[in-house]
Amino acid sequence: MTSYCKYLTTAAGLCVGAASAQAGLVSPEMFQTGDPAALWGAPIASLDVNSETVYNWASGFEVPFPNGLGQDITELTSRVYNVSSPMMLSQGGDDLMLNPGDKVYAYTLTLVESSATTVDTVEEFQVGLLSFIGGPIMDASLIKGRGFYNSGVNGPVGGDGTDLEDLGIFGSSLDWRWDSLEINQLQNEQTITLLMFTENSLPFEGIGDLRAPTGQISGSGNISNLIPVLVPTTVPTPGASAIWILAGALCSRRKRPTA
Repeated sequence: MTSYCKYLTTAAGLCVGAASAQAGLVSPEMFQTGDPAALWGAPIASLDVNSETVYNWASGFEVPFPNGLGQDITELTSRVYNVSSPMMLSQGGDDLMLNPGDKVYAYTLTLVESSATTVDTVEEFQVGLLSFIGGPIMDASLIKGRGFYNSGVNGPVGGDGTDLEDLGIFGSSLDWRWDSLEINQLQNEQTITLLMFTENSLPFEGIGDLRAPTGQISGSGNISNLIPVLVPTTVPTPGASAIWILAGALCSRRKRPTA
């Protein structure tokens, strides 16, 4: 597991010392499901990074077309579904019960097309939200499990409960990690929907990180972080001891260049 705090600013990185990590996922399996829209109907909330925010992808996740005719870009949309009837998920000998009122957070990701300047695969996706001044957080106590809908592409692997990094009242992060072999990772132009299953929760804008293996391209373009995503939140009581707020919440988003 890669520490969520590692990709924040130095000041916010103090979160590592501010609280000890709590227990990880109750169910570490990676539950495979059918199409979320077919299972849970229309989403109750959504956020399309490319059309509804001014986020600018790292260089390895976008490529200009020849002659300045636009660009191909990685796509990511968050959708939140409400569970209206009981549903049992089973994977690897483990079961996960979804109850009416539970929520499913779905992150549909399409990796940029292949070129000499883009990454070739994705090895990790992470979402979270921290706060040290009593603001909204991603509440790990709400998270029941995770999974994916793959449509025939390589999915992330399960089995590691520490993929949920829980800092208690300060927030949490959750990872989806692929096999270490690039041939078993998400490839260029492939689409996958990654899933987080929670108790009843309030969708709020958090941040995500998308990571390709090092060495695919030069420079730091293999990591695109501070991506706007929807996460399950709760609001801690005012006065929870704090001095720093999540760096991403204060970061100005850079506008993508227009075609």
